[in-house]
Amino acid sequence: MKLPSPEQRKHVMEVVHPLDSESVTLRPCPPWCTDGRHFADDEVIYADDGYHHYGAVIEVPTSYEFLGMPGDPETIVRAVLKSWTHPLDAEPGPTIIELNLGTAAARTDIYAEVTPAEARAVARALLDLADTAEPEEPAASALKPAEQSLPSDRTQPAPTAGRPGWANA
Repeated sequence: MKLPSPEQRKHVMEVVHPLDSESVTLRPCPPWCTDGRHFADDEVIYADDGYHHYGAVIEVPTSYEFLGMPGDPETIVRAVLKSWTHPLDAEPGPTIIELNLGTAAARTDIYAEVTPAEARAVARALLDLADTAEPEEPAASALKPAEQSLPSDRTQPAPTAGRPGWANA
């Protein structure tokens, strides 16, 4: 069965039939939600149930074995937007980002849920660490011979003191 496009879903309302109450029409999905339906036809639903909205999953493969175990498949970091809706007829809750560690074959229960602001802080920290791990070096050909032997202060780890969101050591 082909799922409706995001544009079509804006106009299609999902109706569920809880065992312990009247039918409920679910509120419209957030624009990023990729779920065509939130409940299967044969799923048992109760009036006090809730459900998630999920966005498209972004997968970032790494070059290291999962959990560092030799011979295991490579680790994949997955990121996805999601939102919890409860009760059934409520508006979607706040949007969060789930970061999951797994492999190509399996998701795991190793994950973190972060707010958009927290995701930005994690992204900044990762970029800072990447800059420290791989400092930019000026092209050797652009330096005069005497300058080539001078130490570069970019090879030292960036200090964390005074950075927003970082503990001052």
